[in-house]
Amino acid sequence: MPTALLMPIFAYIAFCMVVIAMMAVMRFRAVSSGAVRGRKISLGERNWPEAVQRVSNVAQNQWETPLLFWAGMLLALILQLEAPMLAIWAWVFVAARIVHAAIYISVNHILSRFLSFGVSLVAIAGLWVVMAMEIFLA
Repeated sequence: MPTALLMPIFAYIAFCMVVIAMMAVMRFRAVSSGAVRGRKISLGERNWPEAVQRVSNVAQNQWETPLLFWAGMLLALILQLEAPMLAIWAWVFVAARIVHAAIYISVNHILSRFLSFGVSLVAIAGLWVVMAMEIFLA
C-alpha cells in the first residue's frame, strides 16, 4: 500500500471538511441573524451575503477540478503505484487548493487566485503524467 499517497488524501479531506463546516456555520448565522431570508435561498439561489457566498463557492469548487485528484489517487492506490513524484505532485495540488481557497475567502485577489489555481492544474497534470509513465513504461 503506497502510504505516502494517503497523507495528502487525508489532508485534502480535512481541508474539505473545514470548508464545509465554515459554510454551514456562516449560513446558519446569516439565516438566524436575518441577513438572508429562507425563501430567498430555499432553491439554491445565490442571495447570500458576499462572505458566505465566497465560502460556498470554495466548497463547490472542491467538486470540480479536484475530481481529477480523487480519480488519480484512487487509481494510484488500486495499482499500488509508489513513485515518489506522485506524492510530491499530490502535496503540491493540496497546498495550491488550500492557498486558492484562502485567497478566495479573504482578499479575493483575482491574479493570485488564478496563479494558485494554475499551480493546482500543473500539479494534476504532473500527477497524471507520472502515473502514465509508471503504468505504461514500467
